[in-house]
Amino acid sequence: MNQQEVLSFTANQSEAYIFSLESLLKEASEKLGKSLEDFDTGTAKTLGGFYSPAQDLLLATKIMSELGINGQIVTKRVNNKTYIILKGNPGLRQVLRGTRYLASNPKIIKFAIGTQGVNRTIAKGGIVTLLVTIPLSVVDIILQDSVTVGKVVGTISTDIAKVLVSAGIGSLAAMAVGAVTTLAAGPLIAAIFVGIAASVALESLDQKYGITDKLIKAIDDELNSLYNKTIGEFVRGIRQVEAVLEYQIRNGLPVGRGIFY
Repeated sequence: MNQQEVLSFTANQSEAYIFSLESLLKEASEKLGKSLEDFDTGTAKTLGGFYSPAQDLLLATKIMSELGINGQIVTKRVNNKTYIILKGNPGLRQVLRGTRYLASNPKIIKFAIGTQGVNRTIAKGGIVTLLVTIPLSVVDIILQDSVTVGKVVGTISTDIAKVLVSAGIGSLAAMAVGAVTTLAAGPLIAAIFVGIAASVALESLDQKYGITDKLIKAIDDELNSLYNKTIGEFVRGIRQVEAVLEYQIRNGLPVGRGIFY
């Protein structure tokens, strides 16, 4: 993608990218060798969902490049502070040249080392995924023949739920792996693959049991019921008054009698 298509910014040691649907489809067509006509918003949404895991995999390779494929860390708590101790020769590293860092150190967070660093990366990835997939869901709904509030709210709600649940499961996997291994990249890699598996499983369950469709129907039914009890009732009352006034005018009766006096 060129600079006109991608806007990037850096904040709190994190990078986020904002890009258009057209640029995403164009990038996918170039990578996969397909024309834009072969893609739709559903395809773009699927590809967008894998953007964060792909970035996290690149981060995992950076960890291994910095600390070595078998790079080891040890987490210790001293005086109510959590430290990350890096094993190996610090002289061979490009960035993490020390041997001990606070778990909250920006360099450790940026490399997603330790529970705190991995959780920050998972949270950032979840936000990016939502920023990519929700607009695509809205576009997909708008392009459909019928658009309802329930369809918009229900689809977005399940999208958010899937991302949150997948992120939570990925975080638990990272904690579990971190508890049994000292491999620096181990927790992040576990979070990536378990998170992807959870996301795929949740999507499959949604398709199988129609969770999103049922939520959409429930929201639309509730809104229709609320409308009938409030605005609908008011409109019916106005129409009844109009009918009475019209009858009185046609038959020369006192206008408004029985309604206003």
